[in-house]
Amino acid sequence: MLPVNTVHLSGMPNIARVAKNLGIVHAPAVVGFTFVRGKMVAKKDGIVVFSQDANLLQAAWSQTAIIEAEAQATQRHDRAVSHWQYLTKALLLRWVTSCTMNITVLSE
Repeated sequence: MLPVNTVHLSGMPNIARVAKNLGIVHAPAVVGFTFVRGKMVAKKDGIVVFSQDANLLQAAWSQTAIIEAEAQATQRHDRAVSHWQYLTKALLLRWVTSCTMNITVLSE
């Protein structure tokens, strides 16, 4: 059960961080309890916010998700370029070494 004029937002990773950055009052949503090592532990899923802040928070979360996806894509691209540079340098070094030592690299 939820308090009056509140909404449960779940299924959005890092939604609590976005709410905190916007200064929106929120609380973790307890959806059940589980037993861990013989102790009862609260099972949390999402957050609870006031209904008037829900649309603003969802819009901000979607923008943040887009920005994070672009940043991850840039990181993957940079990592791929770094790996290709390493490979080409290694092949160039092998080729130069084989040329100076008169060793055939490619078997024909």
